[in-house]
Amino acid sequence: MLYGVDIAIRKTNNLRMAPPIADILHRGAVLTLVGVSVWGVATGYMVHKNTLKKGREVRSVHGKGVMVC
Repeated sequence: MLYGVDIAIRKTNNLRMAPPIADILHRGAVLTLVGVSVWGVATGYMVHKNTLKKGREVRSVHGKGVMVC
């Protein structure tokens, strides 16, 4: 209940304390990693979609039974 006591003290004093620098850095790192992860998933999906499209084009040109190396 350390946090509960801390919140109670802040409410009684009506003071707004700035978040510690470690908290700000941690939030920045987490948001950056989330953003990079979302970007990676979206990019992976677009590459996969493009690969399937190119594969369909190759199959239509060379026929369905021919393997292209």
